[in-house]
Amino acid sequence: MKDMVHHQEHGAPHLIRGSYMQDWMLYEGDYNWRSDVSINGSSRAVADIGSHWIDTVQHITGDQITSVFADLSTVHPERYDGSKMIPITTEDAGLILLRFASGLKASFVISQVTAGRKNHFDMELSLTDASYYWNQEKPNRLWIGKRNETNAELLKDASLLNTPAQHLAHYPGGHQEGWPDALKNLFDNFYSSVNDTTVKKEYATFEQGHYVMKIVEAIKRSHEEEQWVRVNDDEEERK
Repeated sequence: MKDMVHHQEHGAPHLIRGSYMQDWMLYEGDYNWRSDVSINGSSRAVADIGSHWIDTVQHITGDQITSVFADLSTVHPERYDGSKMIPITTEDAGLILLRFASGLKASFVISQVTAGRKNHFDMELSLTDASYYWNQEKPNRLWIGKRNETNAELLKDASLLNTPAQHLAHYPGGHQEGWPDALKNLFDNFYSSVNDTTVKKEYATFEQGHYVMKIVEAIKRSHEEEQWVRVNDDEEERK
């Protein structure tokens, strides 16, 4: 999908929507170290799972998020840690709007309190002539929507993938690949780039990780101030 977007096979994206939904914090008695601000930090759902959606959407589009607007919620203001009730200040869920450097707009929902959703990460891109939909729980399928043609589903098969993506598929068509294989591909690319500096780096850099954390901080501030916040509008610039 990244290569299809890069080469604008169906035009440029103009709108993106998606979500990252889980249920492991659904109940009041669901408590672990991520609920402890002194260990986890002041953001939970956004920093834990929202950061992955943010990183992925920037990777696929090659575009950078510049502004955010967020409305976060804490479903359980207190949680039971097994012996006593603990006050909770981190978010369980949130609705987030994004603006990119190119003018592209996106929205996504995060939740760790949606029953039945274990690791539901999905993303849909609306482009000039088509739309792309991908769901991490069905990683070998890419849905391609058309207006005046039959919708299609591209299945993972090295012979069908664009050239830059073929090396990421290690098994023949019909053999499922997923989450562990993605991690394997990242390590393979990292060590290949160490051995050969001309190898294109496809893994996230420290610089990219730092920028994602700046986006997380901007999302927190947007929720607190109830307004749009620019990612690079740091505290000193606002004084």
